[in-house]
Amino acid sequence: MKRQVCIALAFLFMFSLITVPVQAKKAGEVKDKVYTDFTYAFSFSIPGKWSVQVKKSKSPLRLSMEERSPVPPQQFQGELRDYMQIPMIKVLADTTSLTCDQFVKNMLDDEFKSKQKKFFMKSLNLISKPHDILKQSDMTFAGSKAIMIEARQPYSMEVSKRGGDDASDRGSDRADVINDNKSGAIFLTVRDGHVIIFHMICEYKTSLPLMGVFNNLVKSLKFNEEG
Repeated sequence: MKRQVCIALAFLFMFSLITVPVQAKKAGEVKDKVYTDFTYAFSFSIPGKWSVQVKKSKSPLRLSMEERSPVPPQQFQGELRDYMQIPMIKVLADTTSLTCDQFVKNMLDDEFKSKQKKFFMKSLNLISKPHDILKQSDMTFAGSKAIMIEARQPYSMEVSKRGGDDASDRGSDRADVINDNKSGAIFLTVRDGHVIIFHMICEYKTSLPLMGVFNNLVKSLKFNEEG
């Protein structure tokens, strides 16, 4: 009898190991407001008042951040707040045999196709649709070539509004159209066969202070030479 109980317990233990899902390994960790990537050996400071979501280790998208309680521009005040582009920063990393210049050229070339580009463009929202390059700057970062791109993306959005104070539309829904721009920046550097990309997107009218946040984030980027 005792032997049968032991066999049953062993069977249940083995079954639990099979059925319990293995937790996916994360791309990195956030400690004391600093993100450190496990695979690509870089780190940077997380901006204050931004939420962080670390992604899976096998994904080129390493983490995404959103500004908590952003101040909406005038056209998104009140009930239209949910329509605004929440300020977002995404960080991507992957291997590459290209130089920094070649990588940027391929990203901006509509004729160039690849699996890597297809995945990246799902995250690089600022340049995934028709856009205007406002400024492109070459720089040297930690001894490697880097490129900063500031861009603007026009959009036209139909939004639903509740009935206003006027008697003609009180108690009814009506639609308005907002014509504006999304804005932001992309920082890209290639180092030791790895491409690192920071991507920020927000509403154009809120972009000035957020560019300061983005530039400070880029300045905090460090590479672990022993990684």
